[in-house]
Amino acid sequence: MRERIFPLIKRPTPVMDALGTRGAGMGWRPMYYMRGVMNPGYDYAIRGVDGSLDALKAQKASDWRAKGYSEGMINMAFSLADEWAWSMSKTFAPPAAQEEAFKLNYPKGLEVADRWISKMSV
Repeated sequence: MRERIFPLIKRPTPVMDALGTRGAGMGWRPMYYMRGVMNPGYDYAIRGVDGSLDALKAQKASDWRAKGYSEGMINMAFSLADEWAWSMSKTFAPPAAQEEAFKLNYPKGLEVADRWISKMSV
């Protein structure tokens, strides 16, 4: 089962060990389901999240502009942070708590985006 679901992972991970033979739930789906292309529930950008993250996003954008990153790279980094936080929320939180989980996951999503933009802009 592991070989079929995770063909590119050479060694087992703690998550794979915990899941055992049950599979990874979303592991069998193509990547476009996880990224929201075919997923109608992927609507964080349409709903917004009540503006509580605007200050955090503005601070990160000003930091990235000060480092000289282009607006295109900054927009892609925010898209990555949004997608990362939303996918974590959809995967691990019950439907009633997904919006709150998105707010809690978003700072970590910005960390992921910060690592991405610093490596992509070298």
